[in-house]
Amino acid sequence: MASDAKLPWRVQWHIAADGTIIEQRSKGEENHQQLFQHYPTTRRVSMSEVVALHERLARSHRAYNMVLWPLLILSMALLAAALVGLGLSLFHFEVGIWLMVVGFPGFLVIRLLMSVVTGRQTSRSSDRWREAGFESHQGVTMAAREALEMIAAPGTASGPETQVKRA
Repeated sequence: MASDAKLPWRVQWHIAADGTIIEQRSKGEENHQQLFQHYPTTRRVSMSEVVALHERLARSHRAYNMVLWPLLILSMALLAAALVGLGLSLFHFEVGIWLMVVGFPGFLVIRLLMSVVTGRQTSRSSDRWREAGFESHQGVTMAAREALEMIAAPGTASGPETQVKRA
Protein backbone atom coordinates (compact mmCIF):
# COMPACT_ATOMS: atom_id res chain seq x y z
CA MET A 1 0.00 0.00 0.00
CA ALA A 2 1.18 3.54 -0.76
CA SER A 3 2.35 5.69 2.12
CA ASP A 4 -0.04 8.26 3.60
CA ALA A 5 2.04 11.11 2.17
CA LYS A 6 1.36 9.96 -1.40
CA LEU A 7 -2.39 9.43 -1.03
CA PRO A 8 -4.60 12.35 -2.12
CA TRP A 9 -6.82 14.09 0.42
CA ARG A 10 -10.54 13.58 -0.07
CA VAL A 11 -13.13 15.96 1.31
CA GLN A 12 -16.77 15.16 1.92
CA TRP A 13 -19.45 17.21 3.66
CA HIS A 14 -22.24 15.74 5.77
CA ILE A 15 -25.33 17.23 7.37
CA ALA A 16 -26.40 15.21 10.39
CA ALA A 17 -30.07 14.68 11.24
CA ASP A 18 -29.85 17.41 13.91
CA GLY A 19 -28.49 19.92 11.32
CA THR A 20 -24.82 19.69 12.35
CA ILE A 21 -22.52 20.41 9.41
CA ILE A 22 -19.50 18.05 9.36
CA GLU A 23 -16.50 18.26 7.07
CA GLN A 24 -14.57 15.02 6.64
CA ARG A 25 -11.05 15.13 5.24
CA SER A 26 -9.41 11.77 4.75
CA LYS A 27 -6.43 9.98 3.26
CA GLY A 28 -7.72 6.52 4.11
CA GLU A 29 -10.31 4.55 6.02
CA GLU A 30 -8.55 4.39 9.39
CA ASN A 31 -9.48 6.92 12.10
CA HIS A 32 -5.92 8.29 12.24
CA GLN A 33 -6.14 9.07 8.51
CA GLN A 34 -9.22 11.26 8.89
CA LEU A 35 -9.93 14.76 10.16
CA PHE A 36 -13.41 15.91 11.17
CA GLN A 37 -14.67 19.41 11.86
CA HIS A 38 -18.12 20.72 12.59
CA TYR A 39 -19.26 24.22 11.68
CA PRO A 40 -21.72 26.21 13.79
CA THR A 41 -24.49 27.72 11.65
CA THR A 42 -26.88 30.64 12.01
CA ARG A 43 -29.72 28.76 10.28
CA ARG A 44 -30.49 25.37 8.78
CA VAL A 45 -28.17 24.85 5.79
CA SER A 46 -28.89 22.47 2.90
CA MET A 47 -26.32 20.30 1.15
CA SER A 48 -26.87 22.22 -2.10
CA GLU A 49 -25.91 25.44 -0.27
CA VAL A 50 -22.73 23.82 1.06
CA VAL A 51 -21.78 22.55 -2.41
CA ALA A 52 -22.58 25.94 -4.00
CA LEU A 53 -20.51 27.73 -1.34
CA HIS A 54 -17.45 25.64 -2.08
CA GLU A 55 -17.83 26.07 -5.81
CA ARG A 56 -17.97 29.86 -5.34
CA LEU A 57 -14.97 29.75 -3.01
CA ALA A 58 -12.98 27.65 -5.52
CA ARG A 59 -13.74 30.10 -8.36
CA SER A 60 -12.82 33.04 -6.15
CA HIS A 61 -9.58 31.35 -5.09
CA ARG A 62 -8.59 30.72 -8.72
CA ALA A 63 -9.26 34.38 -9.60
CA TYR A 64 -7.26 35.49 -6.56
CA ASN A 65 -4.31 33.34 -7.64
CA MET A 66 -4.50 34.75 -11.17
CA VAL A 67 -4.05 38.24 -9.70
CA LEU A 68 -1.64 37.44 -6.89
CA TRP A 69 0.97 35.32 -8.71
CA PRO A 70 1.83 37.97 -11.35
CA LEU A 71 2.07 40.60 -8.59
CA LEU A 72 4.36 38.32 -6.59
CA ILE A 73 6.60 37.70 -9.60
CA LEU A 74 6.70 41.42 -10.42
CA SER A 75 7.58 42.31 -6.83
CA MET A 76 10.42 39.80 -6.78
CA ALA A 77 11.72 41.12 -10.11
CA LEU A 78 11.66 44.68 -8.74
CA LEU A 79 13.45 43.58 -5.58
CA ALA A 80 16.08 41.75 -7.64
CA ALA A 81 16.53 44.87 -9.79
CA ALA A 82 16.96 47.00 -6.67
CA LEU A 83 19.54 44.61 -5.21
CA VAL A 84 21.44 44.46 -8.50
CA GLY A 85 21.27 48.26 -8.58
CA LEU A 86 22.71 48.40 -5.07
CA GLY A 87 25.58 46.15 -6.12
CA LEU A 88 26.23 48.15 -9.28
CA SER A 89 26.14 51.45 -7.40
CA LEU A 90 28.87 50.15 -5.07
CA PHE A 91 31.07 49.91 -8.16
CA HIS A 92 30.05 53.44 -9.24
CA PHE A 93 27.84 52.40 -12.14
CA GLU A 94 25.21 55.11 -12.63
CA VAL A 95 22.60 52.61 -13.84
CA GLY A 96 22.69 51.07 -10.37
CA ILE A 97 21.17 54.21 -8.85
CA TRP A 98 18.31 54.11 -11.36
CA LEU A 99 17.64 50.44 -10.68
CA MET A 100 17.41 51.21 -6.96
CA VAL A 101 15.20 54.27 -7.52
CA VAL A 102 12.74 52.18 -9.53
CA GLY A 103 13.18 48.83 -7.77
CA PHE A 104 12.75 49.59 -4.07
CA PRO A 105 9.69 51.88 -4.30
CA GLY A 106 8.14 49.63 -6.95
CA PHE A 107 8.66 46.61 -4.71
CA LEU A 108 7.03 48.39 -1.76
CA VAL A 109 4.05 49.56 -3.83
CA ILE A 110 3.44 46.08 -5.28
CA ARG A 111 3.73 44.46 -1.83
CA LEU A 112 1.23 46.99 -0.45
CA LEU A 113 -1.12 46.20 -3.34
CA MET A 114 -0.74 42.47 -2.58
CA SER A 115 -1.70 43.12 1.04
CA VAL A 116 -4.83 44.97 -0.06
CA VAL A 117 -5.80 42.20 -2.50
CA THR A 118 -5.23 39.52 0.16
CA GLY A 119 -7.25 41.42 2.76
CA ARG A 120 -10.12 41.91 0.33
CA GLN A 121 -10.07 38.22 -0.63
CA THR A 122 -10.16 37.17 3.02
CA SER A 123 -13.04 39.54 3.73
CA ARG A 124 -15.04 38.33 0.72
CA SER A 125 -14.43 34.72 1.65
CA SER A 126 -15.69 35.30 5.20
CA ASP A 127 -18.74 37.10 3.83
CA ARG A 128 -19.55 34.15 1.56
CA TRP A 129 -19.42 31.74 4.50
CA ARG A 130 -21.75 33.97 6.54
CA GLU A 131 -24.16 34.42 3.60
CA ALA A 132 -24.38 30.63 3.30
CA GLY A 133 -25.51 30.40 6.93
CA PHE A 134 -22.23 29.59 8.68
CA GLU A 135 -21.15 31.52 11.78
CA SER A 136 -17.52 31.31 10.69
CA HIS A 137 -15.26 29.67 8.13
CA GLN A 138 -13.27 28.07 10.96
CA GLY A 139 -14.50 24.65 11.94
CA VAL A 140 -14.25 23.06 15.36
CA THR A 141 -12.33 19.77 15.48
CA MET A 142 -14.37 16.70 16.37
CA ALA A 143 -13.34 13.29 17.63
CA ALA A 144 -13.42 10.72 14.83
CA ARG A 145 -15.63 8.34 16.83
CA GLU A 146 -18.24 11.02 17.53
CA ALA A 147 -18.22 12.26 13.92
CA LEU A 148 -18.51 8.78 12.45
CA GLU A 149 -21.46 8.02 14.75
CA MET A 150 -23.26 11.16 13.59
CA ILE A 151 -22.51 10.43 9.93
CA ALA A 152 -23.76 6.82 10.24
CA ALA A 153 -26.98 7.86 12.00
CA PRO A 154 -30.27 7.78 10.03
CA GLY A 155 -31.23 11.07 8.41
CA THR A 156 -27.67 12.20 7.61
CA ALA A 157 -27.18 13.71 4.15
CA SER A 158 -23.75 13.36 2.54
CA GLY A 159 -22.41 15.45 -0.30
CA PRO A 160 -20.09 14.39 -3.10
CA GLU A 161 -16.55 13.37 -2.29
CA THR A 162 -13.88 15.53 -3.91
CA GLN A 163 -10.11 15.34 -4.06
CA VAL A 164 -8.04 18.30 -2.87
CA LYS A 165 -4.32 19.04 -2.85
CA ARG A 166 -4.07 19.91 0.83
CA ALA A 167 -6.01 19.15 3.95
